[in-house]
Amino acid sequence: MRLSAAESDRVYRIAAAFEDAVRLFEGDQAAARAWLKAPAKALGGQPPLEYLRTETGAAEVRRLIGRLEQGVYT
Repeated sequence: MRLSAAESDRVYRIAAAFEDAVRLFEGDQAAARAWLKAPAKALGGQPPLEYLRTETGAAEVRRLIGRLEQGVYT
């Protein structure tokens, strides 16, 4: 079975976010998975994984990861 273009895009967004989250958690894949599934105050209480449905949401998750990497927790 082949994925549609939209499905392929979502898989790519999830994989890229997972890679970024693993880097944020210094290689801890379990912590990265847990973070992606947990409600995030900075995302209105939604888990980052939910934001990865769209490119706009994925960009917000990338910005959040960048802020967390810089120590900005708001």
